[in-house]
Amino acid sequence: MTNRMERKKEEKREAILDAAATTIAEKGLKDMTMDDVAQTADLAKGTLYLYFKNKTSLCAAVNANLNKEVNAEMKKSMDSYQTGSEKIRAAGTAVIQIALKNPQKFKAGRELYQMRFDDLKDPNVQQLLHQDDIGIELLADAYRQAMEEGDVREDVDPVPTTIFIKLALVIAFSPTPEQKMLLEHKKISMERYLEVVRDLIFRSTHKVR
Repeated sequence: MTNRMERKKEEKREAILDAAATTIAEKGLKDMTMDDVAQTADLAKGTLYLYFKNKTSLCAAVNANLNKEVNAEMKKSMDSYQTGSEKIRAAGTAVIQIALKNPQKFKAGRELYQMRFDDLKDPNVQQLLHQDDIGIELLADAYRQAMEEGDVREDVDPVPTTIFIKLALVIAFSPTPEQKMLLEHKKISMERYLEVVRDLIFRSTHKVR
């Protein structure tokens, strides 16, 4: 396959992933079908199956792609700081900014976070795990550094802490109708609410000064 053909194939794959993310955000993961994605991507359903064998594999690829974008922004933000604590806070800030700038993508991400992937041999599931590992290790390394610098408590286990933080942020990005009503009633913006969540998580693992 020539470089031009490979490039066109990759461009079409990216277009399918974007169409799938849009469809998931609009219809929800449960109601999204391969027909819907093919229609959004403006291609034949048969062509879609040349790239992804089923809905689960496609969703794994969409999730991996979203995680890749988040990981890149987190790393870019973290690289601007020196201490572990600064990097931890920068990572949280980066995720908040991405979510606020790309609400549709994050809505799709929240849906995908609930999906179960059983076929660990599927290349797209493997890629999802790979991107998850990258994101977890980015933040876990910052925690390890902060522990060495004496800012984070010695009893904090970096990897499960990072996995929990990911879950906590997903929940924070998905307020219930009652929470939304309370935020509006108290005139608290979503951005401010997420900043408070970030700071609560930050302080929960750091030593009291």
